[in-house]
Amino acid sequence: MDQQPAPQAPTPPQVPTGAAPQAPAPYGQPPKKNTGLIIGIVAGIVILIAGVATVLALTLGGSDEKSDTDKKDSSKNSSKTEKKDEASDEKLRAANAKTATSLTQFNAVCDTGSISNAAEFTAPYKVAAFSKSEEARSWTSVSLAYNADYNTKYDDYTSANVVVCVEEKPGTAVKANTCEMTLSGETKQIDYYATKYTATAYEAKSGKKVADLGEINGPATTCPYFASISDRNNPKLYASPDSAAVDAAIVKFIAEQ
Repeated sequence: MDQQPAPQAPTPPQVPTGAAPQAPAPYGQPPKKNTGLIIGIVAGIVILIAGVATVLALTLGGSDEKSDTDKKDSSKNSSKTEKKDEASDEKLRAANAKTATSLTQFNAVCDTGSISNAAEFTAPYKVAAFSKSEEARSWTSVSLAYNADYNTKYDDYTSANVVVCVEEKPGTAVKANTCEMTLSGETKQIDYYATKYTATAYEAKSGKKVADLGEINGPATTCPYFASISDRNNPKLYASPDSAAVDAAIVKFIAEQ
């Protein structure tokens, strides 16, 4: 009997040469955290906010300092303007100086003038007072308390050293009464207005403003016996300042000197 050759064992598979294969990552491994990157971003934001706050603080502080400087400059400019106005007024009053021949001529002080032969501004104070409404064309004398020490007598006008000007305050007139008056032989009903005045004291000799004496009422409760009307086509009456209130303002003014 013929003998058959014995079967050979299978050749084992060849492993390829080169880098060994990498094992796959274990299942469920958590991803790496970027903690360092997050901390860096937060720190950058904090630094940025701090920088912005610093810039704002410096800017606002600079604005305040600039504002204070502007206020000081404005105050200085205002002071210079006032001094310039005072100097101009002084020159104007010196140019308008007049030699008075009566007490009534002291009303020139109320019209940016001065009285060259008036007494020096010092105690005892002697006063001449004048008033003017908006409708009036000129200043009229205000009767002061006759026996008052400060009341300047007409025959002693050069002893006056203070002029008080009582001028109507614009926009304060209010119709308070209607008076029957005769104009050019014709009887008319004329509106009578109460109003307010402002009183100011001046040196008679130089015309320099000395003090504001405040408001003086002009009551229109009783129709005047006689009145001056500037516009006969549209006649109106404006109350004169309360003379007793003028006296009181003068007394207070002298007491403060």
